[in-house]
Amino acid sequence: PIEAAAAWSAWLGVLAVRVSSEGRPREARAAEMKSASPKYVPRGWMLFEAYDAAERGDYEPVRGMLQALCRPYDEQPELEEAYFRPTPSWARDAGGLTF
Repeated sequence: PIEAAAAWSAWLGVLAVRVSSEGRPREARAAEMKSASPKYVPRGWMLFEAYDAAERGDYEPVRGMLQALCRPYDEQPELEEAYFRPTPSWARDAGGLTF
């Protein structure tokens, strides 16, 4: 663990030097990262919730997930509570649902 912490610290130092040497504004780097990394990603537990609700005849979770995933890189504040949140406690110990 101590070696891993030292390696991690060294890597962060190299990264900090690289980032500062680029001379790019923080906002430009953030915009580039956002354009490459979607905000909304279907997780196993989300799919489970949608399948479970659909099986009971409630397709609203499927529609909401579809709405989020049609524009996964965009800010969609109305969907954050449902689709941009940590894994719920009920899914943490359930096989195949924790990611």
